[in-house]
Amino acid sequence: FSWNEKSDPIERAKDKMDAAFEFITKMNLSYYCFHDTDVVDYTSDVADNDKRLLALVEYAKQKQAARIAEAVAKANGVYNAGKGYAPYDLILGQGQVIPGWEEALSLMNKGSKMTVYIPSSLAYGPQKRSEDIVENSVLMFEMELVDIK
Repeated sequence: FSWNEKSDPIERAKDKMDAAFEFITKMNLSYYCFHDTDVVDYTSDVADNDKRLLALVEYAKQKQAARIAEAVAKANGVYNAGKGYAPYDLILGQGQVIPGWEEALSLMNKGSKMTVYIPSSLAYGPQKRSEDIVENSVLMFEMELVDIK
């Protein structure tokens, strides 16, 4: 299986978890459970096992947060199948996101959460982006800064 090919045990476990979440999503399952032995390959080194498990617990939290965000979007009638609901990796100052995101993220610390209202001047201004984001829209986002690298 492609999810079981990497030599690094943590990367292999992440691929395995990605495959599991893909399956769970396609099956439209409401509930699921992972056991520690499902998540990581154990060795005789307790410290290494702990490191592996902690890395995968953090990864699982990100995957679950994306699933929750997707469910909330569906429940509120704003779900977009083309949108990613997983954490978004970016480099600040590179123009990868709207200026309002840049400003909000620069004010956040790792692990912080905030509700952000972005004026149109820091978003798309007079441009219509979609049926939902019309000209001069004020945008609202629930943001969480998961990690800083």
